[in-house]
Amino acid sequence: MSGPEGQVTYSNVVSFQKGGVDELKVYPSVVTSQQFTMNVASERQQQGTVQVIDYAGRVVYKKALTLNAGSNSITVNDLGSSLKGNYLVVANTGSARFTNKIVIQ
Repeated sequence: MSGPEGQVTYSNVVSFQKGGVDELKVYPSVVTSQQFTMNVASERQQQGTVQVIDYAGRVVYKKALTLNAGSNSITVNDLGSSLKGNYLVVANTGSARFTNKIVIQ
């Protein structure tokens, strides 16, 4: 910023950072074998759920999870062969909610 007499002043720098290490990764994003794997990172041991939701908002799959501190690899392999189309994978932990997209063929 420049003052009335031409002097230069600087404002404080403010930075924002996403807190915690919770996150969700889902692969493959195009599901052909009626199963997918999700990696959920958690700061602490906690209970959670995974849901597969269609774009109309219907929950077509739900499972309770026990997450350990650190990285958790969960294979979802009981989707059923009748599911085809675009879906959202939603992981709810005790401290956060994460969403990722998948296509089931």
